[in-house]
Amino acid sequence: MPTSYGISQNAILAALKSGKSKSEIYDAIDNKKEKLFDKGVKPSTIEKMDKLFDKRFDNAMDDYRYHLKNRPGMKEYRKKQRSAKASDTGSEFKSGGKVLKPVDKSKNPGLSKLPTKVRNKMGYMKKGCRVMSKRGMGKAMRGGGCVR
Repeated sequence: MPTSYGISQNAILAALKSGKSKSEIYDAIDNKKEKLFDKGVKPSTIEKMDKLFDKRFDNAMDDYRYHLKNRPGMKEYRKKQRSAKASDTGSEFKSGGKVLKPVDKSKNPGLSKLPTKVRNKMGYMKKGCRVMSKRGMGKAMRGGGCVR
């Protein structure tokens, strides 16, 4: 029965934790494949070993993601991020949208004369509210199914 190049899931996990990338690990496996082929191992056996190694690598990656997610200090960091305001986390979008820019009539008198929908689309305030998402397809695409 073929093994996966004599590399266990724990060895793969240790390599990932030590900073090796996926490509570096697979390059090492490619070198082992070439050596086995030179020794006269059948390609079908090498293919079975590849499948087994891929399963072990996927399991090791799952373990590594779990390790990263639960490293020291991450629970407190996530709790802090959840309780923080949107301005603290750097995401204005989470709090309901992007803040609109104020209209300065003295610097740009033409801007204040534009319709409020146009100003909102450009990102300027009408009465201090936020830009809402556009709903519907409009008259040109009534039905929303196909392009005319």
